[in-house]
Amino acid sequence: MPKGMFRRHSSDVTDILHPDGQNLLAVLVHPPDHPGRIPLREGKVVTMRDRNTGIWDEVSVSITGPVKIFDPTCFIIFDDYKRVYLHATIELENRSAWVAECSLNIQVTTGIEGNICLVEHLQTQHLSIPAGSQVQYTFPELFFYKPDLWWPNGMGKQSLYNVHITVDVKGYGESDAWSHLFGFRKIESHIDSTTGGRLFKVNGQPIFIRGGNWILSDGLLRLSKERYETDIKFHADMNFNMIRCWGGGLAERPEFYHYCDIYGLLVISLSLSLSLSLYACVNNYGGCMQK
Repeated sequence: MPKGMFRRHSSDVTDILHPDGQNLLAVLVHPPDHPGRIPLREGKVVTMRDRNTGIWDEVSVSITGPVKIFDPTCFIIFDDYKRVYLHATIELENRSAWVAECSLNIQVTTGIEGNICLVEHLQTQHLSIPAGSQVQYTFPELFFYKPDLWWPNGMGKQSLYNVHITVDVKGYGESDAWSHLFGFRKIESHIDSTTGGRLFKVNGQPIFIRGGNWILSDGLLRLSKERYETDIKFHADMNFNMIRCWGGGLAERPEFYHYCDIYGLLVISLSLSLSLSLYACVNNYGGCMQK
């Protein structure tokens, strides 16, 4: 089994499930190695070796058809703030023993009021995927004229669009689907020539960063969607516009980023490997990165 929060593992359990009966999932968690006692030194907090050991995120069973969607990615290119292009890329795996004739559908909608949505784009592409193979596909770019922009808390509305991608296989029907909320936003930073400090801009407008530190909302990782929403809304209610994620906590879950989008909070993620180990290399940053 792969180790680490940035690795993923999946298994095809089709042949071992009992569709008409009960299925039991048992997980065996091995204790970490015990390297011996670590002496206290200069008051430093000793890292807990068993922190977040075992299952720390969701374990789920999903059902798909012969073709499965992997790693969908959407990114935005600004011509200016009136002319914007959306690029969507997906990976498709055909797990069947025959060539899959697929219809790929992408739809982008935005909410108007209540449950009423406006369809901004609807596009269908056709693709043949050889048996037992995995392919990458990029949709033709989608053009938006004067889209509603996403703004940080206190600067404007948090306008979000929904992108929905499905793959239909001839002779089977809908094989897999994926959807995600996203915002049209452009975030920039550079060193200000006057102050020598770092200046951030969102959609071309300077922003004064007001933020707090996020370690873990619950040390036992009992993090429901409701708890994520409550805790992140606290930050917005305090007039914050950014959350700084400590690198020794979690590789945060999708729910965390979802509610940061909803409540207008930028996220800066700390990487311990690029922060705590480089203090002696400030004047030779490139050399440290090469090492």
